[in-house]
Amino acid sequence: MQLAQNRKLNKMLEQTTSADMDESLLPESCLEWAEVVGVNNVLKIISKWGGTRVYVPVEIDEQHPIAQLIGLKSAEKLAAYCGGDYLEPPMGLVAKLSVRNAQIKRESQVLSQSKLARKYRLTIRQIRNIVNDGIDDEQMELFE
Repeated sequence: MQLAQNRKLNKMLEQTTSADMDESLLPESCLEWAEVVGVNNVLKIISKWGGTRVYVPVEIDEQHPIAQLIGLKSAEKLAAYCGGDYLEPPMGLVAKLSVRNAQIKRESQVLSQSKLARKYRLTIRQIRNIVNDGIDDEQMELFE
């Protein structure tokens, strides 16, 4: 079940644009990469290879997996920046959750909390906390 959720988060991250996400949520190790190839491409790299090592060749062509993922021009920029080294993209859980939560907030305008909970495999309370930015209107005050 957790593997399926991680795949879903990765898919959302792949489809995210820099407008959907605050760059400060990127892991610190990725901020330099974002300056070179852009936030969207860093998100794609995290989504595809987070938690692993990826070799960046000095010379890169359109057949290379990095070029196929982020485009040849961006891959060439990355190769110029760190060719001959390995990238170790982090899992990027904070970024993934941020993207998921933003999507839940958008979808809450048209879907019920129950449907969102089933779709994202969360509890209704978790959905409510996400939509209300951590404030649960249903929760009674302890000291009223």
